[in-house]
Amino acid sequence: MKGFQNPRDPENIEITKKVKEWVMEKFTVSDISFISINEISCSDGCCPNSRTQILVLGNYNFDFLIGKPLTYIRKWDIVLLNKS
Repeated sequence: MKGFQNPRDPENIEITKKVKEWVMEKFTVSDISFISINEISCSDGCCPNSRTQILVLGNYNFDFLIGKPLTYIRKWDIVLLNKS
């Protein structure tokens, strides 16, 4: 089952841009050389049908997994991310 799809942004272009902006605000921009944002399926019965993976590459590499589809990601989800 697929989650909500925004009819005004069916390819998730706008939300992907926003998430990248929020990631760049959260972490030092000069340390970031690449940001990848992907929605991935989960085969585990305990997790939602799709999750959002955020990969940040640069001076430090981070891989974040948010347990909801990309269309449901909001700024506070990014603010709460921690480099660990």
